[in-house]
Amino acid sequence: MSYQFHIPDYLCGKLIGQSGTYIKKLKEECRCNIILKETEGAKPKKAGKIKKGRNVRHQQQASQGDHKVCSIEGTRASIDKCLDIVKQKFLEHRDEVSFEQVNSSKGSSLSMNTGSVSLSLAEGCMHEVFVSSIVGGGHVFLQQPYHPTFHALERLDACMAKVYSSSQCPALPSPLPVNTVCVAAYEGGWYRCQVVSVDETSQQCDIKYLDYGGYHTLPIDDLRQIRTDFLSLPFQAIECYLANISPKDDENVSAFVLEELIANQIVQARMIGTNEAGVPMIHLYRATNGQTTMVNKELVDRSCANWIETTIVQLDPSEAATN
Repeated sequence: MSYQFHIPDYLCGKLIGQSGTYIKKLKEECRCNIILKETEGAKPKKAGKIKKGRNVRHQQQASQGDHKVCSIEGTRASIDKCLDIVKQKFLEHRDEVSFEQVNSSKGSSLSMNTGSVSLSLAEGCMHEVFVSSIVGGGHVFLQQPYHPTFHALERLDACMAKVYSSSQCPALPSPLPVNTVCVAAYEGGWYRCQVVSVDETSQQCDIKYLDYGGYHTLPIDDLRQIRTDFLSLPFQAIECYLANISPKDDENVSAFVLEELIANQIVQARMIGTNEAGVPMIHLYRATNGQTTMVNKELVDRSCANWIETTIVQLDPSEAATN
């Protein structure tokens, strides 16, 4: 579910905290996702009358519509817990923040994909992400470790490993349709995937892992039908391209440098649009030596990529077939 309310621009820093510490703590403690984004449509209602005093300038700014939308996503219990904490923190600002819900109770950052749901990124917002798979220097898959559904992935993996390793599960139909969502065996586990191409002659297919990202070529016999209940959790991996760069890809050096820059750490991603195939284009940011740097530009500085003004990246023929 998603609960959205308006918050004045000048109070967003109080919610975020120094270097994002407070909002990160909220996400972890309440098991919810919190996004600040620009308002759309009608301006928010004022929470109360403007009072005289040292905060008059701020309150006047609020009355002029300089607001953001704060969206809290998660279960009803996690949203209620988060709201209770935030309301206490903003008790002295109750005349400026009403916490009135401005959206319907329907949720949130989920989009339909192949009969189930897949997580997505809100354009223009900063998201805390983990790069779970690097396809190339400018082609990655992201996970959102603070999204309220992420903690259930480990349990899903364990359930699927137990079911598919201990029982005879149905094979896939022949011929195998492209875009079929199924499960694949990999290094002792079973993982949700999508068929992106099929070679009937060799009886092999290319698949995309839907929770961890990346592509793999497997025999069709290594795939099994997926149980309906294993589709209830949103697919966790978000496929993205790095915006404004064109990797040089000399022996895939850019991919190795990218891994060196962002491996084993939470980074931030901002979606600035999509490419021609509808895949998100992002800027990645990481903290280094107390400063935040853009990973896209670091790849250029290390001579692994060229900077281009357009955000549209032309797909290689081999990649176009998988998108």
